[in-house]
This record gives sequence, C-alpha cells and structure tokens, in this order.
Amino acid sequence: MSLMKDLAPHMTVLHPLQTKAVVMLCDIKDTIKDELEPKLKDISAQSSLISLQFSQEDLGERFKACTTRIFDEIQGILKEHSKDKTLIQVVVSKYGQQQLYQGLAGLLKTAALENPTMAAQLIEIEQQETAENLLEKLKENSQNPEDKQISYRNGKRYIEAL
Repeated sequence: MSLMKDLAPHMTVLHPLQTKAVVMLCDIKDTIKDELEPKLKDISAQSSLISLQFSQEDLGERFKACTTRIFDEIQGILKEHSKDKTLIQVVVSKYGQQQLYQGLAGLLKTAALENPTMAAQLIEIEQQETAENLLEKLKENSQNPEDKQISYRNGKRYIEAL
C-alpha cells in the first residue's frame, strides 16, 4: 500500500524542445479533450493527446482495454527509437469505479524504469475538473517528471510516498 503526501511541485525542468509529451485521457469527458488539445503546445512543442474511451459495460473489461491501449501506445513510442525524452501523462478520475485505473501506475512505472528516455506519470484528477485547470496541472507535472503518481484532492496536489 502506498501513501500519498501533500507536496507542492519543486520544478525539475525538462527542456520542452527536447521532450515529446503524450497525454492520455482515460474515460475523461470528450469536452475536456476538445478544449485541451489546441493548448497542449504549452507543455511541449511535440505534444499529442489521446482520448481513451471505452464502451464496455464491465469495468474489468474497460480496465483491460485501457491497459492494452496504453501498452500499445508505449510500444509505438519505443519503436520510434527517438533520442528525445518522452513524457507520458495518463489522466484518470479518482472517483467511483474509475478508481480501478490507479492500477495503471504499475504499468507506467515499469515502462519508465525499462526505458531511460521515458518518464511516465499517472495523474488522478477531481471529478469536476475543467480543461483549463487540467492544462495547468499537466504543465506543473511536466516540470516534475520524477513524480510518478500524482493525485489532486480538494485542490491540493499529493504524490505517492513509499
């Protein structure tokens, strides 16, 4: 069991021109994606946004589909053999059944450990998140790639602590 601790970011800067950013929204409203996509260049000159929406009713099947899709995206990034740093940020809601998506943290941590040019973060957002606030959180966390699992509760930022 991991503990979360309240921690303001400490800004370890990745140079945006040397970093590719891939943001994956996992079962997050499409309206947020539509508002967020044109603004992603604020994080990195090479940014992409992937909306992962799943129609399966069974939560286990949705989790499996999400995990498979994220794994495939990571494999695709690795096949590019780029020397640039790549930051992967997977955004999930931490409410209701979507709490299951916290299990993606292990996949992301393993991918980052096995690939020194990759940093990966699981970012848990509050249910009523706006696109503008999410963009600020993505920018903030892109400056702290060593933080692997981030959760926002009542407007406060928490990171995983061992």
